[in-house]
Amino acid sequence: MRGNALRTQGFATRRATAAEYHDHLIPAIMHKAGGVLLECRMAPVLSYRNKPDFGDTDMVLESNHLSPPARKP
Repeated sequence: MRGNALRTQGFATRRATAAEYHDHLIPAIMHKAGGVLLECRMAPVLSYRNKPDFGDTDMVLESNHLSPPARKP
């Protein structure tokens, strides 16, 4: 959505450089989420690693104790 969902609600958005994303944002996200998502493995989607900048992040989460989201029929 290129930040439009947040902008329409009055939030300022900007794209992060690849260095900001890999060196600061991903470690911060994994540290904070690791304190909440105990006993889960988490990693950023590696197919995007060569992008020049990032507006969001996609994460892969593996867990043996979290229930999958309910699916609509």
